[in-house]
Amino acid sequence: MATKFVTSADGTRIAYETMGQGAPLVFVWGALGVRSSPFAKTMREELAKDFTVFDYDRRGRGESGDTKPYAVAREVEDLREVCEAAGRRPYVAATSSGAALALEAAASGVPMKMLAAHEPPYMVGNPKDAPDPDYERKMNELIARGKRDEAVKYFMRTVGVPGLFVVAMRFMPFWKDAVAAAHTLPYDAAVMDGFAFPERRLREVRVPTVVLVGAARSGRRDSAHGPRGNRAGHPEAEPWRQAGSPASGARGGLPHRDGHRKPECREHDDLGLPLKVSQRKLSDFQEETQRSCPSRKSASRSVLDNRFLK
Repeated sequence: MATKFVTSADGTRIAYETMGQGAPLVFVWGALGVRSSPFAKTMREELAKDFTVFDYDRRGRGESGDTKPYAVAREVEDLREVCEAAGRRPYVAATSSGAALALEAAASGVPMKMLAAHEPPYMVGNPKDAPDPDYERKMNELIARGKRDEAVKYFMRTVGVPGLFVVAMRFMPFWKDAVAAAHTLPYDAAVMDGFAFPERRLREVRVPTVVLVGAARSGRRDSAHGPRGNRAGHPEAEPWRQAGSPASGARGGLPHRDGHRKPECREHDDLGLPLKVSQRKLSDFQEETQRSCPSRKSASRSVLDNRFLK
């Protein structure tokens, strides 16, 4: 599809394309994600079976502009404009740090019909694989010194890619694209703001929200990623659960109802994961929240894993 543009509040042009027919859905990529990648193409094609997909290049990537200075609020404004182009109140699906950005946008009042947030990489407790507390500063320094390749390697190590795999990845086709987008890694670091779980801010979300977490496939789940030392949204974290379940100790969570539909999802880096966020599941979830809550205000409360809202 031909590239289209919206103009953000600070004058930055944000590039996007559309595919499919159905309810509008805006997809928000995480760090280094660009709509020109083969991964993005596969994503669009699958989601387009159920939605009209609005896939956009986040600020500084692909064909989008990159007005300085950067601020997370500017990226929220970018997403607001794309949502406006998608019909003012679209479904929004987002992954990794893009999910954290989408949650911030929802808390800022960006209109969304529903938000599916896949593995926002917040840290809870004191996990053994917590990112370097100086990650954002070090990433900014690497980019300022022009060490884009080193910045991508630092990012890959931070998200848990073993060193030997990082070496091998440098010879893969996508590495060149990753290095080209490396200057935006500090942007995602700013979005994550130290990777701390922003409980107070998330309580301001008034959009029906489902959080997707990958299924565990490794023994590390019981050690570094145990119940109280977990990376929220880590691919080896606990399987997806809905807030308010069961007997809900979650303040502000939705009352638990038996028979909740759980969106299928796989690992963080598995193509199948966001592809399984179908219109039917999102529609069922919206109906569920409306039946479960006595008022429109409470029905629009964020649905979050009750491990984080106890």
